[in-house]
Amino acid sequence: MRRVLPELLATRFVAGEETLFRGVRKLLPGRTLVWSSREGVRERRYWHLPAATDHGPSTLEEAAAACVPARGQVESHLMSDVRSDYSSPAGSDSTGLAPSWHAG
Repeated sequence: MRRVLPELLATRFVAGEETLFRGVRKLLPGRTLVWSSREGVRERRYWHLPAATDHGPSTLEEAAAACVPARGQVESHLMSDVRSDYSSPAGSDSTGLAPSWHAG
């Protein structure tokens, strides 16, 4: 318990199969718990992460190069449609002035 308590308090989650309770483990993803009268309780893995394929980038540089065209599209959408060169006097309400910003 003492080993996982700092992680639980920091993240509100405990990674892996450990729990706060001695002798109690979590069942990890891709596994089942099987019981039979002959073998008792055992854990069985039913899914494995597929092996790497040649379909995607193999290096960090190749992945970064694939992102370059998308970066320009994202940056073009980050530009504001509203001019922000107006500063209202302290205490005044500028909501009525917003439509006039487009006209200037």
